[in-house]
Amino acid sequence: PMISHDAPKRVVIFGAGLGASTREVLKHKTVEEVTIVGADRNMVEFSKKYLPEWSDCSYASKGGSATNCFDDSRVNFVYDQSPSAWIASFTGAPYDVALVDLFDMEEEFATEIMLNRQHTVDQLFTTLSETGVISFNLAGSSKVTESMTKSGVTKTRQMLRSDLAQELKSIGFIDAF
Repeated sequence: PMISHDAPKRVVIFGAGLGASTREVLKHKTVEEVTIVGADRNMVEFSKKYLPEWSDCSYASKGGSATNCFDDSRVNFVYDQSPSAWIASFTGAPYDVALVDLFDMEEEFATEIMLNRQHTVDQLFTTLSETGVISFNLAGSSKVTESMTKSGVTKTRQMLRSDLAQELKSIGFIDAF
């Protein structure tokens, strides 16, 4: 999603507790601000201590000596709001890229997307710039009942992928795949 935008300056990530998404976003020299919504404070600290390679930004630190992506001056955390509440109350400058992690289908935000995705995605659309890009991670799950099938994707995920692409087009996205 980052290379789908000509010059992503502002990025919002929903999730990002382990730091890998943040690390990859900060590799782009045009990035000026990263807002992380819904990360678990304890998971961030766990990642810093036990998984430092996941959030290693020693190569990408801009304007400082932060070796951990979470300590980079461009990164801001929103711990006190759920992603859905943040999206619903958003009034700031638009974002160029939004990364939505629905990896754990048991998590509150993923459940809300599944149950009320048209409304939530419609609101998320308004947080983006005119050329904004959004990416949904629908890859995996920690639930045994959501385990991968022979084809690699569960029925629930196949349906969500198909429905979500159509819903994104109806909201106003030019392309959805």
